[in-house]
This record gives sequence, structure tokens and C-alpha cells, in this order.
Amino acid sequence: MTKYLCANCDVEITSHHGRSRAKARGYGYCSQSCEAAIKKRRAYENLPMRVLSLVDMRDDEECWPFKGRLNHGYGVIDCSGRHLLAHRVVFQVINQIDPAGLVVCHSCDNPICCNPGHLWLGTQADNLRDMWAKGRGKATIANLNRRGWLK
Repeated sequence: MTKYLCANCDVEITSHHGRSRAKARGYGYCSQSCEAAIKKRRAYENLPMRVLSLVDMRDDEECWPFKGRLNHGYGVIDCSGRHLLAHRVVFQVINQIDPAGLVVCHSCDNPICCNPGHLWLGTQADNLRDMWAKGRGKATIANLNRRGWLK
């Protein structure tokens, strides 16, 4: 019989089965959900270092291109089965602001840019107005108003 603590919730576990390597070291997981929770937490703890290692940091005025995987032109990093946009992660890490519910926009119009000086927080309507003001939009003002995106 082996006793050990769950590495996630510190519940004492008694095993009547053989000793695995983790259990022999005195730790393991009481359930698959505890194992998944701690793996997810570790993945998010390492995320800032992982994403910043994939950014080509240049002069403050230049774009900082993301050197990792791209999806529709935007840098993407995988974390716990989720695909996160690299510029959003960089914005959150550098500014210590959670952009939940808002859009992280590029003033440089370069989707792979992760330079925090080129990123700003706004709504989807702000992003569409910026796109339209710079002449990049294919949509008409009437279409955007009809869909309620410029209100």
C-alpha cells in the first residue's frame, strides 16, 4: 500500500496497486481531472516565455514579427488545446491587461506584428472604423451600419 499526495489538490491518496514512478516519488494525481488541471496551469505559466521566444524583437519603431505558426496571416500559439493569437498574448503579458471581450488592434496593419507599441485595445467597431479610415475595407459604410458594427 502506497500513500501520496495529489499534486493538484493535496488530497492524500492510498494506492493498493503497484508503485508507478510518480507515486514512488511521493506525488501523483487523485483523478484525471486533477492531472489535466495541473498540466493546463503549467502550460499557461510557461506561455509568456514561449510566445516571447517566438517574437523577433527589433527597434521600438519597427514591427516585431511572430516567427511561429500562422493562421490567416496572424501568429498563433497553442496552449492546452487552444489556439491563441500571439499579438493578444503579447499585449496581455506586456500591459498586464486582460483583453477579454475586446479586440487587440494593429496600428501598423501588419497581422504578424507583436510590437506592444503598435497594438491598441478597442472594440470590433473601433477596428472596423480604423480599417475604413485607412482605406483597407471592402465593406461599405451602409453594410457596416446595417449590421450594427459602427454603432
